[in-house]
Amino acid sequence: MVRNAPGLPFLLSEGLTVHFVPPVTDVPRNGIIEEIQEGAGGDYIVRFNTVKDKTAAGKLLGCHVLMSREDLDAIQAALADQSFIGYDVVDEEMGLLGTVEALEQMPAQFLLSVKPADDGPSFYIPFVEEFILEVNVDDKVINVDIPVGLLEL
Repeated sequence: MVRNAPGLPFLLSEGLTVHFVPPVTDVPRNGIIEEIQEGAGGDYIVRFNTVKDKTAAGKLLGCHVLMSREDLDAIQAALADQSFIGYDVVDEEMGLLGTVEALEQMPAQFLLSVKPADDGPSFYIPFVEEFILEVNVDDKVINVDIPVGLLEL
């Protein structure tokens, strides 16, 4: 089980090389992510190529899973390149919220700046897995499920 650090988005992906910190005796110090499944409560079930059994997994309990800075920069650059400007933002409960006018990088996450359909003031939606259900590149639609009250902040 892997959980993102509080306030930070989950950025691990299949094929990514990670490092286990602090190092533990008799357990690999790094691995490649082979599979990720979303679990309950914001946890993820992650399978690493170097963790072969429950004993090894148990020894890593409490360790941090870190990626290299250059991998993080590559992920952030890919997100920035896919700016989503002009995409419609549709909430599963409220319907069409508006159109993306910018993707802004903040220290902990990206924010979608959305121009509302009713020409009111722009608002932000954190571009995090908890809120983004699907990005449909073909239809230029971002489906979201935002918490009640987020738009009033």
